[in-house]
Amino acid sequence: MALVSVGAALPALSLFAYHWAAFGHPLRTGYAFIANPHFRAIHQQGLMGLSWPRWSALRGSLFEPARGIWFLAPWIAISFFGLPWLGWNRRDSHWRRTWLLLGVTVAIYLFFVSSFRYWTGGWAIGQRHLVPLLPFLAIALAMGWQQLCQRVARAGVRHAFSTTIAACILIACVHV
Repeated sequence: MALVSVGAALPALSLFAYHWAAFGHPLRTGYAFIANPHFRAIHQQGLMGLSWPRWSALRGSLFEPARGIWFLAPWIAISFFGLPWLGWNRRDSHWRRTWLLLGVTVAIYLFFVSSFRYWTGGWAIGQRHLVPLLPFLAIALAMGWQQLCQRVARAGVRHAFSTTIAACILIACVHV
């Protein structure tokens, strides 16, 4: 842990120096200088727009047709079959650690998105704050896909997956 702290010190000090030069204080960020009064008021709540989690923000980030990540990328639903399978049905400690990492990462991102006061995120298609979570969910998707293929006839799963991909493409075309 000491080496991680030493390795993080130089970038942190560089960031503090930049903030001091650009904004007059090492802990002041660009959010303090937002020109639009509406956005400035949002980012002044809590810690740069973060506060306590809200169910409405979580529900909207996941399921709302215009912003919900499951609506815009339905394949993510399959990844949630993979998460429990990774942790519960594997005896190998490596897979359990992988499951723990994926579970904690998913929980942290969902906590963040539900805590953000302006969860819609401005002018973006979909929930841009959950995009960094997608590679982690892809690992769980692979496990979920394997589990579904073992439990359901391959033809049915392929049909469902191809239908999901077609729905994603159609949704993307409609929103353009």
